[in-house]
Amino acid sequence: MSTEIDEILAGCLGFFWPLGTASRNPQEEAQPGYIQRKANGSLHIETLEKDLPHASPSIRPRPDAVLGKTPHGGVALLNISGHGATFNPDRARASVSNYRGLTLITGIDADKVRSPKAYSLSAFFPEASEWAGLTSINIDPSPDGQGRSTELNIHVLSTPGGKEKFRGRLIEISTHWETSGPRNRPNIYAPLRITSSSPRALPIVDLLKPLFRIQDLISLAYQGFVLADGGRALLQQGCEGRNPHLWNSTLMHLPDHSREIATLTENPLFWLSDLGGITGIRRWLELCHKHPRAVYPLTEYYRLGQLSPETRLMEVAAAIEYWTGAHARSRKWPKVGNSQAAAVARRAGQPFSKWVGNRHAKWAKEFWEEYIAVKHFKTRTPDPYLCRLLADSGAMLLTAVLLKSITGGSSRIVEKIFSSHRLHHLGSAIRDSI
Repeated sequence: MSTEIDEILAGCLGFFWPLGTASRNPQEEAQPGYIQRKANGSLHIETLEKDLPHASPSIRPRPDAVLGKTPHGGVALLNISGHGATFNPDRARASVSNYRGLTLITGIDADKVRSPKAYSLSAFFPEASEWAGLTSINIDPSPDGQGRSTELNIHVLSTPGGKEKFRGRLIEISTHWETSGPRNRPNIYAPLRITSSSPRALPIVDLLKPLFRIQDLISLAYQGFVLADGGRALLQQGCEGRNPHLWNSTLMHLPDHSREIATLTENPLFWLSDLGGITGIRRWLELCHKHPRAVYPLTEYYRLGQLSPETRLMEVAAAIEYWTGAHARSRKWPKVGNSQAAAVARRAGQPFSKWVGNRHAKWAKEFWEEYIAVKHFKTRTPDPYLCRLLADSGAMLLTAVLLKSITGGSSRIVEKIFSSHRLHHLGSAIRDSI
């Protein structure tokens, strides 16, 4: 993340004005204020008001964006999630307007911005280049005759990883690089870059959504929340000759109770190549768009953190019910077995059966019975440990089956997942329990 945006997020003064109000020259109404990032990841702007209207804050229109000028450059606060004001008619205390948002664009010419729409947004994921199969840094030492390195050549490049169209947007993966620091001690930053763009300007949220879903896919692969740590933006106006930075709370803030993956050097459950590269990303985005009820219980777990074992079991089972129901009329496999869990277990095939000790029917029976007991408040008290094992194993089963659906029905991705070292302890525990 850039030093400029870090300093703004830490809190700084500036002049701010709302965009999308009735004023013809909102810059003339710029008020002194303060911008900062709160502990929950949201962005807040507070401005001092000389002549705040008496109207209730709930009646005042929500602006499309809040623009501003700070000592570190122009800013735009987007995705406005709330606004309000404190009016003090006695003038013994200052009247204040406040705005809350989720997205910040820095390094713009705020005077020229007339629309909150954008042409492109990019998010940077450090260390994720290997997951995508891309290389951006080549290091070539040159040893002398005694094996000592006398020269080191470092070649840094932006490597394209492909493009795919998705519902009016162009999704692109590549590597990105930047350098900083003194010449005798340079720092090289070379993350995976994921870009969502459109030839016509779109609302910011329409460009952000594909980035969220791809972040979910990377988090699934590493079984933890993988944070983006920077990005770029191209707004409809105000970016000419500039290279604005992007900060978004959903992409870049670790929610409470979530587990961040500290490093991506350990092998993931699957690589992007196992899904077919950029084509697999497009298919994943289509899956998320058409079947969010099947996908979100798996991905939101990493965003929102630990749930109680009973809640986790109910969410995973409901997703399995939905996925089988969505295919009940068009496919034969949902009708196999005594429950939806049994049908999905059979759909996963031999890799899952082997993982649960060749007792997939027994696993499905216990999973469904425990789910029904929790759902319908049976008199017996559910075993939290068993609920957790069944929920986690059910989530891995559904993950494998969903990814199988976007890879042409190939069982290779299922084999890849259930042979992963990441599932060794879970598999051993579930085999011992059933």
